[in-house]
Amino acid sequence: MVAVVLVNTLTPKTVGLQKSHRFFLRGIMETSRYTIQFENNGKKYIYNTLSTAIAEINDDISNALASGNFSNVDEDFINALAESHFIVRDSNLEKYEYLFFYNSTRFNKSARSFYLNLIPSYSCNLACPYCYEGQSKQTTRISEENLCTIIKFYENHIHSSNGMINNAVIRFYGGEPLLNKDEIIKFAKETREISNKYNIPVRYDMATNFTCVDNEILQFIKEFNISIQVTIDGTKKSHDVRRITKAGKGTYDLIVQNLKKACDFGIKNNITIRINIDKNNLSEAEESINNIKCYSNYVYFGLLNEFEEYNDSFATHCVELKSYSSVLTQKLNPLLKKYGYSELVPFGKNSPCALVSENKFFIDDKLQVYKCEVIVNRDDTCVGVINKEGYFEPNLNYYQQMSVNPYNYKKCVDCKLLPLCSGGCPAKSYIHKKKHDGIFNDPFCEFTEQSLLDYLKYYLDNN
Repeated sequence: MVAVVLVNTLTPKTVGLQKSHRFFLRGIMETSRYTIQFENNGKKYIYNTLSTAIAEINDDISNALASGNFSNVDEDFINALAESHFIVRDSNLEKYEYLFFYNSTRFNKSARSFYLNLIPSYSCNLACPYCYEGQSKQTTRISEENLCTIIKFYENHIHSSNGMINNAVIRFYGGEPLLNKDEIIKFAKETREISNKYNIPVRYDMATNFTCVDNEILQFIKEFNISIQVTIDGTKKSHDVRRITKAGKGTYDLIVQNLKKACDFGIKNNITIRINIDKNNLSEAEESINNIKCYSNYVYFGLLNEFEEYNDSFATHCVELKSYSSVLTQKLNPLLKKYGYSELVPFGKNSPCALVSENKFFIDDKLQVYKCEVIVNRDDTCVGVINKEGYFEPNLNYYQQMSVNPYNYKKCVDCKLLPLCSGGCPAKSYIHKKKHDGIFNDPFCEFTEQSLLDYLKYYLDNN
């Protein structure tokens, strides 16, 4: 019997194939364009990037898949292979199966969740050299009038959804959102009342450098059960070189002190710590975990990215894309596993990102709307505004960005890795191409077959 494991980025699970699942297939079958053969520890495996199934196979099955001749394969195995999409009736037809998943997800499934990312200000009290918002931060902050307008938009959007929206996520973003403490507390209180009015479950989260913390903030996090992400850049020595104030002062001790306060306040479970990794602090990864593991039950590593025209001075310090898989599988994932944290296994069928998905908005202090956190605060990527009545007025950029589709790129349509990357990050492509025209029409290849094999072999060796 072929043992099949359905794999995704969160919870791999084993699925037993029973005879009752037989397709009783008839006609000519062919190997799926998304099926990849590989070997690991002397055994042969296949993985399908569309179904995310992985199976150990013998030489006969391997040869049949390679040749496309299944005449000598037992019917039980034919059905097992077909059920997990390793073989198909028409490999040309299956090209559009991922497109169906892609579109149904972004306009149906994910659209049932309303994501409102509030940017009360782009101002920040730190001057991190790798920030993808650049170093020239605006110092304006949201007015009372504009805050009330966005609250009105929240209610209008839920009310006009005709029941399609069944949950909401509100995220406080920046800049540094805690520089606007009063505004985000007011926003949370009023949106919670609106959510209760329409019986819409709402959850809150926040990305913060965690330097502006007092008891009122800790109580706010606790009362609203806010999930917060706090970033540490390795050890104190490394962190204090990069995560600095405008005056050049390191912030490691302050952040750790505030993490301790948060744990004493009973909100340890609300805290996720991201350890930023680059070439300079990679060797400190284990020491970094040891230093902060007592402050959070959720720790992960984030590889810093190069963003041209934003953090050019830091670009040479970033780990190259081609090295991501080896860095994760050989260094970082073993550490996460050692300390009991969830490992990063970045493969599996990819869902559309916020930029192309319905009901996902980033709204700033000027009521300008964006579709992605990487490209906020740019006139050329703004997709519209919230008008004074609290309704979204889209511009041409909105429809252009919502039309971004990997099937616009021939190299993506014919690529067996398409389900893994959806054509790559549109925002990264836009930035790396140094574009300013608002047109997102280039793929961004972040995945290679070798990186996929690195992740698959790591998964097999550790599960």
